[in-house]
Amino acid sequence: MARRSITNSVADVEDAPGDAIEREPNLRDVAYARLQQLWLNGTIKPQQWLSQRQLVELIDAPLASVRDALKRLEAEGLVVLQPKRGVFTLGTTPTQISEIYAFRMLLEVTAVGRAAERPDMVAIGRLMSETRRLYDTRQQSDEAWAAELPQRIECDVGFHRFVIGQFNNAYISEAFDRAISRQRLYRLTFPGSNRRDGVALAEHIDVLAAIADGVPSRAMEAMRSHLSLALRRTLDIPETETKAR
Repeated sequence: MARRSITNSVADVEDAPGDAIEREPNLRDVAYARLQQLWLNGTIKPQQWLSQRQLVELIDAPLASVRDALKRLEAEGLVVLQPKRGVFTLGTTPTQISEIYAFRMLLEVTAVGRAAERPDMVAIGRLMSETRRLYDTRQQSDEAWAAELPQRIECDVGFHRFVIGQFNNAYISEAFDRAISRQRLYRLTFPGSNRRDGVALAEHIDVLAAIADGVPSRAMEAMRSHLSLALRRTLDIPETETKAR
């Protein structure tokens, strides 16, 4: 299959009228996003007790919306809500991370093959553009690289959600989001995996290129390799140890 132009596809979208208008977030969504940001900036840490009133003040949101957001975080396995004690933030273990990646491998390798069968050049173009922009940041200062950690994490999640979206299955997407939330918590707790070389972003570019080329087998192999290497990086497993296994 002939390779299509990602750049042209993006330009077509930018010029096209009548794009869908995104739904405005409700107060619960806003509270949830702000609570997530507290993890991103280190204000909230694993294994910490907090009161709901503290969180209301921290994120400047109504108590009812904070409670709703906390219930969502509890369902995702990020916090435990205990009456009269407050909110306890959870951590994530290396064993759980390994299990999450095994779960993702089962889903994402198949999903990326589907994506390559009928490439969505609009979505691919947007993802490729943002990924390349973030990848180029590695050539700038250490401060610029560190400042864009939240954007790199969101770009990573957006890429993998695009892949999982190929199933068009709400139950799979929900399970995937819970797994990603736990994995993101681990990355924020042990940020040593955020390497300065941006290798994960380069791997995303390889996967996206294979999808755009419409070659399912190559896209599946690229995703399989990416997830295997990502697990090793996340757990900080030396390459020599990986080979020994």
